[in-house]
Amino acid sequence: MISKKISYERGDVVLVAFSPVVGSEQADTRPAIVVSNELFHRLRIVTVAAVTSRKRAFPGRVSIDPDSSNGISKPSDVLAFQLRTISTNPKRILKKLGKIAPEDLKRLDVALRVVLKLG
Repeated sequence: MISKKISYERGDVVLVAFSPVVGSEQADTRPAIVVSNELFHRLRIVTVAAVTSRKRAFPGRVSIDPDSSNGISKPSDVLAFQLRTISTNPKRILKKLGKIAPEDLKRLDVALRVVLKLG
């Protein structure tokens, strides 16, 4: 059986099996937002920002509301400070859930610039 190669783009919402983890890294199976440039995806890796439904006021968090296009089930925060480069292997990325709205991706880009001190 030939498996279909899935491609990923910035802003895609994917369901990721983050474990195993160490220390304060985000764990478990949870949504994440693809933030890496598609140029590097041909290496079969993507960089993602973890999503949590635990809402807290803290820098580097971007609120995302659920809608039919993003596949997120409840109001959540994207954690711009919880970045991880992962394999696109189906054992790590379980499925593609949707895509965040362009305005949400712009807000995430601002948070990433702050977190990474890119000016």
